[in-house]
Amino acid sequence: MTVLSRSFWDAHVDDLKNGFKYIEKSGEYECLLCGKTFEDGIVYQENGVYYEARKFIKIHIEKDHVSVFEFLLNMDKKHNGVTEHQRNILRLFRAGLPDAEISEKLGNISVSTVRNHRFVLREFEKQAKIFLALMQLASVKGVEKAARNDKTRRKSVENEGAPLARLPKRHEDRLAIYESTAKRFDPERKYTEKEVNEILKTVYFDHAFLRRVLVDYKFLARKVDGSLYWVINETENTPVKTEVKKMDKRKELKAAYKETKSIAGIYCFKNTENGMLLIGRSLNLNSARNRIAFELETGKLFNGIHEKLLADWKKYGKDKFVFEILEKIKEDDIDPPKTLEKLEKKWIDKLKPFGQKGYNDEL
Repeated sequence: MTVLSRSFWDAHVDDLKNGFKYIEKSGEYECLLCGKTFEDGIVYQENGVYYEARKFIKIHIEKDHVSVFEFLLNMDKKHNGVTEHQRNILRLFRAGLPDAEISEKLGNISVSTVRNHRFVLREFEKQAKIFLALMQLASVKGVEKAARNDKTRRKSVENEGAPLARLPKRHEDRLAIYESTAKRFDPERKYTEKEVNEILKTVYFDHAFLRRVLVDYKFLARKVDGSLYWVINETENTPVKTEVKKMDKRKELKAAYKETKSIAGIYCFKNTENGMLLIGRSLNLNSARNRIAFELETGKLFNGIHEKLLADWKKYGKDKFVFEILEKIKEDDIDPPKTLEKLEKKWIDKLKPFGQKGYNDEL
């Protein structure tokens, strides 16, 4: 698997573990695994449930990439340095299995060999940390120089100097610039957008971005149409604060979702009126239940649901259908997608949900 995204290679290790990062300038969450972006403040829908961007990108990663762990593990060896044998070992380590059980699952290695693998991988981890530190120290001179330049520029901004060409990387330094910029506005008066822009142009070349940030960080408030801006007082019930309250309320109402552990397995969607079946597999059975119901309710068959099923749903009504779990896979399974594929074939061969018996397409 080859990753071409520059964002992936430039990302901090913490962002890599999450599988996504937040882009402050655009106000978007970017999936580091495929490059898709989700705008902060927009509500996204999945299977009839609404999510904010940060939650939705996690659902996207689970749905499209299974997990960050699996994505990184399955990258080409030239990227992650992991052999095929080490992939299997790491999956079992991640499952938290004791060495004796890992030895049994792999079949052809002893417990002492498993322990040796643990030792070797821990040594790799130590070496990686030291190498990362070396690379950072090798470039520390340039980093320190950039930091000095940022400090000089911040000072020049506060003294009405030249506008910044870029903002510092550290969040605390950016906040210091936002705070000093906000002090340029008279709290006793209101400003037009043109007046705000003229002040901000002396601070940062991208005055539109800086204007939006000052509003987002609650240094400034504005009318909904953007015609007037003013400094926010702590006790003031500004349009911004009102909108934030509305967003919080929407979040409360639309987070119909409760954090639960995903259950992977084989399901059966059954028509109790005529006995016809739909057999399928999913890494998240709860999600599969919601998806099928949503598609049938809306009539939009995105995932290969047979039109016969939709016709029967309309004919008999949703009360005549039940969702049943036929089999779950073990939590310590080292290759869930492959296991699910085998189990699905087993149940389809057993129940034969084709033609008059079911809604699956015969292979």
